[in-house]
Amino acid sequence: MYRHKKHILLVILYVCFNIYNVTAQNTTAPKTSSSTIFGSSFFNSPSLSFGPGLRTTAPANYILGPGDELIINISGSQELNIRATIQPGGTVLIPRIGTISVAGLPVYAATTRIKAKLIQTAYPSLSSGASRLTISLGKPRDIHITMIGASKPGIYTVPALATLFNLLNLCGGPGDIYTYRNIQLIRNNKLYTTIDLYKFLTSGDLSGNIPLKDSDMISFPIYKKRVSISGQVKINGTFELNDGENFEKLLFFAGGYTSNAYKASVRVKQLLDNGRRIKDIPASELSGYLPSEGDEFTVDAIADRENAVSIGGSVNKSGKFEITPGLTLAAAIKRAGGLQNDALTNRAVLTRTYPDGRIENIVFDVAKIMNDERADIPLIRRDVIKIAAFNDNTDYKVQITGEVNKPGEFAYTDGLSLKDILNLAEGFTGAASAYNIEVSRHIISNRSILDSIAKVVTISTDKDLDIENNKFILQPFDIVTVRNSGYQAARSVSNSGEVVNPRDSAQVSKKSSLAQLNNGTPSKKIKSKGTTKSRIVGLATGFLSLAALLFVAITVLGK
Repeated sequence: MYRHKKHILLVILYVCFNIYNVTAQNTTAPKTSSSTIFGSSFFNSPSLSFGPGLRTTAPANYILGPGDELIINISGSQELNIRATIQPGGTVLIPRIGTISVAGLPVYAATTRIKAKLIQTAYPSLSSGASRLTISLGKPRDIHITMIGASKPGIYTVPALATLFNLLNLCGGPGDIYTYRNIQLIRNNKLYTTIDLYKFLTSGDLSGNIPLKDSDMISFPIYKKRVSISGQVKINGTFELNDGENFEKLLFFAGGYTSNAYKASVRVKQLLDNGRRIKDIPASELSGYLPSEGDEFTVDAIADRENAVSIGGSVNKSGKFEITPGLTLAAAIKRAGGLQNDALTNRAVLTRTYPDGRIENIVFDVAKIMNDERADIPLIRRDVIKIAAFNDNTDYKVQITGEVNKPGEFAYTDGLSLKDILNLAEGFTGAASAYNIEVSRHIISNRSILDSIAKVVTISTDKDLDIENNKFILQPFDIVTVRNSGYQAARSVSNSGEVVNPRDSAQVSKKSSLAQLNNGTPSKKIKSKGTTKSRIVGLATGFLSLAALLFVAITVLGK
């Protein structure tokens, strides 16, 4: 009995394992090919299918043969509706008529022959038009096609209506080292034709989709040349080239340059016998360059070297303007149609990007430059000018830090005073030194603001913010710092658990120890209550699980 039940348990475990294994396999996501070879996606995409169907209408030139099924229908004064299969001898049997040889004939010719036989025998109404005959192909016969060099090579049994593209789809296309450009159709042991799949992939040419015949063979020879191209082309990947095809042909397969491509030259990494070398091919030589096996082309992007300056804000015509020799700030503002009526004329910003990547904000007085009271500023490529309006000072900020209740940045407005920003920061904290307020102000020359240099203004006030009759006016980018008076707020901690004197909070100094906080020696080692409870629950759960397993084992095996 023990051995019998043991075998039952083993069988149950084996069945469960197999159910799990099959389920896991069925729920695994389909694999997606990572191949970058141009054309591979045509065979790997689940949305594309050229599988041969049975409901395809037979073309007019379809040749009938043994195994084809014909649907023969007569309607009118006389009626007939039958399905007749062509026999191995090439004949079809029609009741009351006999056998008629149709093998080797296209459907339209077979229809003519069958109609003549029907008129001569039992259906004379067909000749007068009182009855009408229609003959169509029902189920086509099966044919056998051999695939060599395919991803899934073998002999395929398909309907006789199948075409070459149908078989390419079924076999998964060429294998990894086989051609897309010189696919061979062999018929009666002779090369019938060669198909270039790139004609279909690049221009939709279906001339290679040839109807197949029984015993045809489709062969994929090993490819001769593959090269890759990446960067600023529309299709990045690896392409197969035939002998005599140049770089322009490769570029055609890749969809051409993108709008951001640098076309003056193309970089190629060439494969040599002893390594690789990189070469730049000028545009004048690209049309005559014949790529070699393993070449890797890279098309770079155009460098951002726009020959323009930008101006925006409170001017009559914002935008980009060509930079011409000698162009200055004043000339650029005039080219932008001049200032609008609400322009803030005492302060504007010119953002300059230097060739080495450095960025500088140049602050200038618009009115003084326009009135020749200050030296004009020559412009360089990529300069950006921003003229603010009276009610548009969002680019300008002031900052307050230190012992205030709401430190942070605030938008600058004309006439903003120190008292105003202290009010915006909701006043001093208790630790503030009311007589030690510093204002850091950038030194602004007639052309630039130097972020690395600032002057500090120390201001005295009282708790009522009486600041020199409220006349200290801030400037954009000022940083206000309210220093600490030296006062430190009391610090508190809390303790709980296995201690003699648990407390919710306690005022402590920097030199207070844990023993002083507990106010005596702990009765036990301090442990986390949460940790102890978790361990007890874990042990109880483990014990119950073990007991359940033992109970099942005793019940099944012990009887």
